[in-house]
Amino acid sequence: MPQFRLFLDSDHLLTGSSPSEAKFDLSRDICNVRKVHVKSCTFANTFSNVTSPANIIRVSDGPNSYYVIIPEGRYKAETFAPAVNTAMQAIINGYSFVALNTTKNALDWTLPAGMSISGLETTACGVLGLAKINYSGTFSTDYFLGHPMSIAFECNGLSDHTYTVTGTSSNLTSKPFLHVPIRSGFGTIETYIPPTPHVINCSKTNLSHLFFRIVDPNNGELIHSMRNWQLQIEIETSN
Repeated sequence: MPQFRLFLDSDHLLTGSSPSEAKFDLSRDICNVRKVHVKSCTFANTFSNVTSPANIIRVSDGPNSYYVIIPEGRYKAETFAPAVNTAMQAIINGYSFVALNTTKNALDWTLPAGMSISGLETTACGVLGLAKINYSGTFSTDYFLGHPMSIAFECNGLSDHTYTVTGTSSNLTSKPFLHVPIRSGFGTIETYIPPTPHVINCSKTNLSHLFFRIVDPNNGELIHSMRNWQLQIEIETSN
């Protein structure tokens, strides 16, 4: 059966698209696509571990309510606690709200009297280690800066299944055709070659262009800090 091999590079996108929402026009139409074989995927690990919309702390101070925003970025433990503390100081300048406990590898919080944090309305619970309860006074949380743990490639023309991402503000429907674990450190190049043949059945799809979304499979959100990636696929067609 006829086969085509595509080398897709995020450096060669259609105008107006981006590495996280990438559009490609094919030089010719590929008709009656039966199967797609993913051969390899390479990308730069430039991912932020604190991103919008999962970077908001909901704070109440008596009759006043605040939405404290942690700046998006790539944090280590030593830089994360000061960034959260600085963001919280928009409420009370100079007050020490949170500090890194290096012995327990946790965040130690001290909120002023009358102030509370709503875990239910805080979107940054994952990175801060907050449960869906109200917090006040002195407490500790186990932060988590390991996001994202993997990335997913979505493309309507190359998907053969759908799953629902729950636990978000609204259940999101995702259609990834490739799920790639992240094993390399920040700032390095990751190359993923499927350990077993990764085949997508396409039911005689016709392809003239491809539109990819690169998302965090944990929450279905776009990974806006995606910078560079390459994908090699083989397309099998019927006569």
